[in-house]
Order: sequence, then C-alpha cells, then structure tokens
Amino acid sequence: MKLALLAQNIGDTIKGRQQRPVQAETTFPVEFTHAYKSAQGCLIVRVSADGQYQIKKFEHQYKDVTDPWRQIDHAAFMECDADFDEADQLIAAIEQVVGTPALP
Repeated sequence: MKLALLAQNIGDTIKGRQQRPVQAETTFPVEFTHAYKSAQGCLIVRVSADGQYQIKKFEHQYKDVTDPWRQIDHAAFMECDADFDEADQLIAAIEQVVGTPALP
C-alpha cells in the first residue's frame, strides 16, 4: 500500500476511536517492502480503546519482534510500498491525518 493511503487508513481509525471509544486496544503492524520483498524494519502503531496512540520503530521484520506490543491483537497487518528509511515520513503522515502527535 502506498505511504499516503496507509497513513490515511490508520489515521482515520485513530480518529474514529477518539470519537467512539471501543472495548479493547489494538495494533497496526506495518512492514516495509523493497522490490516486493520484506525489508528490514517495521512499525507497530498501538491504538488504545479511547484513541490515544503510540508508534514504535523496530530495526527488524515484524515476525522477529519480541516487544510486548506484539501480543496485542492487531486490526490489520499492513505492508508499506516503501523502504524502511521512509518510516519517519509515515509517522509524520499519520500524525498529520490525526491532527495530534503520537504519545511517547
């Protein structure tokens, strides 16, 4: 999925939760692809029930992540048609769609 569309989809979900809280938190794992193959590096966007969100970058593929966030049910596994060096651009685009920065 293209970076801008991916940011819009994730951002819209976050905004929706801010307007209509739900029962449980969720995550959006994002893997980056290079020449149609998984690149090293991924993001996990964690969205709380009330729409607060955090984003973590990892220097390895999602399948190799050992962070506790990996145990949270994910809403969708997404692939970004960009190299991992564009991860900061994706984070900035999500923050722009939501209108507020991610929590630390």
